[in-house]
Amino acid sequence: MASGDSVKKLCEELACPICLGYFKKPVMIISCGHNFCQSCLDQCWEGKEASCPQCREKVQEGDIRPNRQLANLVEVAKELGSQKAEEKGSVCQRHQEPFKLFCKDHEAPICVVCDRSKEHENHKVIPLDEASKEYKVGGGKIGTPNKVLWCIPTPQCRSVEKTQREKDRTVAAFRRMHQFLEEQEKILLAKMEEVEKEISAKGEEHLARLSKELSSLSKLIQEMEEKLQQPASELLQVRPRLSPWGAETAHVTLDPSTAHPQLICSEDLRRVTFGEKEQDLPDNPERFNEYFFVLGQEGFNGGRHFWEVLLGNEGEWSVGVARKSVQRKGCIPFGPHAGIWQVGKCWSEYWFFFNNGVSSSLNLSKESKRVRVTLNYEGGRVAFYDADSAALMYEYSPASFSGETLLPFFSMFSEGHLELSPLSICPSLSWPFPEM
Repeated sequence: MASGDSVKKLCEELACPICLGYFKKPVMIISCGHNFCQSCLDQCWEGKEASCPQCREKVQEGDIRPNRQLANLVEVAKELGSQKAEEKGSVCQRHQEPFKLFCKDHEAPICVVCDRSKEHENHKVIPLDEASKEYKVGGGKIGTPNKVLWCIPTPQCRSVEKTQREKDRTVAAFRRMHQFLEEQEKILLAKMEEVEKEISAKGEEHLARLSKELSSLSKLIQEMEEKLQQPASELLQVRPRLSPWGAETAHVTLDPSTAHPQLICSEDLRRVTFGEKEQDLPDNPERFNEYFFVLGQEGFNGGRHFWEVLLGNEGEWSVGVARKSVQRKGCIPFGPHAGIWQVGKCWSEYWFFFNNGVSSSLNLSKESKRVRVTLNYEGGRVAFYDADSAALMYEYSPASFSGETLLPFFSMFSEGHLELSPLSICPSLSWPFPEM
C-alpha cells in the first residue's frame, strides 16, 4: 500500500546519521540544521574539536538545542512502524466461540453457546449469513427501517476499519511532519537572514576602510605636491619623514601571556630571549605550550603596516604574522593554511612555508642582520625585506586573511634573541618597499 511505503520512508528519515537508529533525545546544530542523538554527538566529540559529523562545519558554544518536535515525530513513527497485533476476529468474548448466529431481538451476533443461554431464551435467532442478506442497505424484507448491519464484524468490515485507522494515523503523522518542516524552514531562513546581514555589514565596513585609505593617500599626494614646491635643501630633509606608500609604522610590543615558558620577554616587551629552562608560568589559553612562539600585542585588521626585527648573532628564529585564532596548544601545523606567514633561519639556511605546510629554502646573497616585516591587509600581501639593503627576501601573495585580526609573530628555536628595533630608512632606495 502507498500508506505503508510512506510510513517506511518516514521512519528512515527519522534515523540518526551516527547510530542509524531512531533519534534518542535529538538535538539540532543551529548553524547547519543537522540533527543527531545527544549521546551520539557527545561520544563523537569526546576529546575532539566540536564540528558537525555530517557536514564538518565548526560548531560554536551554544549552537546546539534540543529538538522536541523531532522527538515527538519519532514517537509517532514508532507507533506507525510497529507490528500490529492481530485482531481477534469475529469471536465471542464471553465464550471464545465464533459468531455463527444473529439474535434479531438484541440485533447482535451470538455464538452457539449464547443461543442456549437464558439471555437469548425464546429469542428469534437466525444464521449470520441470512441476517447479512436481510440487513443489506435498501433491502430490508421484514418491514423494519433500512439499516446497515454495522454491528456484525465481517472480514470486509474489519479490513475497512483497519484501513481507516491506519489512514487516520498516517494523516496525523504527516500533519506533524509538515508542522516540523515549517518550523525548520523558519529557523533556517532566519539563520540565512543573519548571514546576509553579516555579509552586508562586512561589505560596508570594507568600503569605509577603503574610503579612509583613499583619503589618506589623497592627503599624502597633496603633501608631496606642496613639498615639491620647496627648495631642494628643504625637500631633502622631508624624505626620511615620509612613510612608504601610505604605510603606517607599527609600534609593536610582545604579549608575554602568549610566550612559551622557555621564552623570556624583556621588561619593555621589545626583546625575547631563549632561556635555558622553562619558567613557572600559568598555562593560560593564550599561551603556546609546545612550540617556542610568542605573539605581538598589536592587532591589524586593515591597512598597510611594517616593523623591523634585529636578529641576534646566534640562534634559530622566525618572524612574520599570524591569525589571532591560531592554535596555541599541542602540535601546530605550519604555513598559511594554519594561519602563519613567516620566514626564518634554521641550520644556517633561510626558509619559508608553502600553503600546504611544506618548507623550502631561500637563496639569499648575504646574511641578514635586520628584517623588515610588511603587511598589506587589503592587498593580501605579507613581504619580508633585508632592512639594511632593502632586498626582498620573500613575499606571500596573494594571502587570504578571511577578515581575521593579524598579530606580529616571533619564534626562537635555540639560544639567542630577537629585538624589535626603531624604524630606519634604507639610504639606497627612494622607497624602501616597492609595490607594498
